[in-house]
Amino acid sequence: MITSLEYPSSITILASDKNNKYLAAGFADGTIKILDLSNLSNPKELATINLNNQILALSFSTDSDIPYLASGSSNGKINIWDISDITKPELHTTFYDPNNSILQLWFHPTDPNMLISISSSTIMQMSNTINIWDLTTGKVVTTFTPTTGYGSGGYQGASLNPQKAYIAIRLWGGIVIWDYSKNKVIKTIPCPSQGDYIRVLAFGGPKGEFLASYNRPKVSRAPLSNSECGKYVYLNYLRSKGIVPKHKAPPYNIII
Repeated sequence: MITSLEYPSSITILASDKNNKYLAAGFADGTIKILDLSNLSNPKELATINLNNQILALSFSTDSDIPYLASGSSNGKINIWDISDITKPELHTTFYDPNNSILQLWFHPTDPNMLISISSSTIMQMSNTINIWDLTTGKVVTTFTPTTGYGSGGYQGASLNPQKAYIAIRLWGGIVIWDYSKNKVIKTIPCPSQGDYIRVLAFGGPKGEFLASYNRPKVSRAPLSNSECGKYVYLNYLRSKGIVPKHKAPPYNIII
């Protein structure tokens, strides 16, 4: 640990820009803070954005010529902030996904004018949708509703694989891997046990050929070609390496 920053509201999401120079933090009270990480021992707070609803998703644009920060809230709003002057973010545009909470955002890896969102119905997360938005028109150009044998609800985590143009999303009953460039389901990995609370998914490997999942109380890692829920290493190993943070009561910390 280099430094720790304390805040009165719980931290719901963290995102860094592609150069890891800036860190954006979203909070349960609707606040977004942008930090300069040039000096890791003394991060500088550059800007604060105050909104009315819990911040659940943040993403920096990957194209330096289009300096945007996207934020997603529990009320279904996606705000695109112009951060040309990162000390004074200006609202560029707002999209609205009615009756849904915005759970995840990514700027499209190859088209900076596209934004990918995952949203969930506000009633018990009974339905989840992946949308691809055209930032120039504010319209949805592709919609996909992932589903397993248990339906399309129960969102527990997702990961984007830019090498293969895949998104993996964990729902009740399994993990769905979707090719967003072709709007095609690549694979559904059954995980029938509702006790497997998978909260984190991450693609890895030189070619993005592995999918790792953190679930309580285990972690699985397997090739995409034969991945099944059940190939585990124990959580205690990860905790010994400092990978899995322990729960902490307020005040809430950003550990750098």
